Amino acid sequence: MVVTDKTLLEKLSVAKPQGAAFVKDAPVAVVVCGDPSVSGLWVEDCSIAAVTMQYAALALGLGSRWAQMRGNNFNEGTTSTQYIAGLLGLPENLSVLCIIAIGYPGEEIVPYKKDALRFDKVSYNRYGQKKA
Repeated sequence: MVVTDKTLLEKLSVAKPQGAAFVKDAPVAVVVCGDPSVSGLWVEDCSIAAVTMQYAALALGLGSRWAQMRGNNFNEGTTSTQYIAGLLGLPENLSVLCIIAIGYPGEEIVPYKKDALRFDKVSYNRYGQKKA
């Protein structure tokens, strides 16, 4: 579900206690939903769709950020998914995985240098086996 309304974006930015405030400043956000009754793989399917949207945004020169919603609470007694469903009028069969905020990046992220990458955490062919 694509959201462009500033009031709704502000309300989405508080869908969980921490980690979604950036949504209020985005010109657009996509609320990624799936139907668990249709597929037991809805989380995986939605994750693939969300990351693909992020790659597409990057290809267009845009930035994006992921705000995880599934498994979070808006407040005591209300999950983030329930809050968002009420806010956007989602049908009961849909569950919210995340919100992808999309816009022009406010900062340039500098890539890690190769020597700072944790290649020591990579195993080859068998857990714990390092590259020969």
